[in-house]
Amino acid sequence: MGTGSGDGLTVSKLYFDIQEVLFKEGDPATSLFIIEDGEVEVYQTSGARTVSLSRLGPGEVVGEQALIDRATHSRGARAITPVIALEIPPDQLKAVLENSHTLARLLLQHMARKLDQTADIAFGTPRPAEEPEPSEGVGEILGQ
Repeated sequence: MGTGSGDGLTVSKLYFDIQEVLFKEGDPATSLFIIEDGEVEVYQTSGARTVSLSRLGPGEVVGEQALIDRATHSRGARAITPVIALEIPPDQLKAVLENSHTLARLLLQHMARKLDQTADIAFGTPRPAEEPEPSEGVGEILGQ
């Protein structure tokens, strides 16, 4: 379902059932997803083993690294509760970031948290989980 953002941008609101996949490892990066409601698991597989890497909730973003790099997804993402997400395709991402400094800031904060978590795992020094800062609703950020 397409929704306008009030400034010429079009995003889609998608609904995912429990265990429904947003994207799989190796899939081409076609969209960035902003979780509006529900919880998403980011996972990676190695042979028959699947490892849960993180859980993301409302206001968080998934799929951004592969999309920014124009690469394929190195991890998968699936709904672990019913999920409502806004989908932003590559051609709209640049315009969204140019028109929403709040969204750009949230995306950068999210990516910095992911880098910190990766470094913590790599060096075996996990920090206590931090709750994301409260922010405007996704709809307000996109002008919906």
